[in-house]
Amino acid sequence: MYICIMQLGNLMGLIAGGAIGSVLRWAIGLRIPFHAHQFSWSTFFINASACFLIGLLWSKIETYAAKLFWITGFLGGFSTFSGFTLEIIQYLQCQEYKLAAVYGISSIIFGILLTWLGQRFSVSFSA
Repeated sequence: MYICIMQLGNLMGLIAGGAIGSVLRWAIGLRIPFHAHQFSWSTFFINASACFLIGLLWSKIETYAAKLFWITGFLGGFSTFSGFTLEIIQYLQCQEYKLAAVYGISSIIFGILLTWLGQRFSVSFSA
């Protein structure tokens, strides 16, 4: 596989961003662990803040390398859709149907709202 020097720099930035985001997600999960009979605040906070940040950063970041680091790397490593869906399955397996519904619906609604809000902040800071 041929990777030119420029692509190697982008790859290293992507790896670094992903590593930092993943470690931060892991650290938050340690501080606020998941329990199958309680609302999953850690994953909710992680995904909600990642939604806000992607909305805020998307139009602000101008270079491809910076987008690779922040959007694909950091936010990709930090946010966790697969963890979100696993927690919903665990709620359902524990017959916590109301909690599964509230968590799933609120995560999606707040995710969309916070992404939009991040974009609005981004636009207002540009003016």
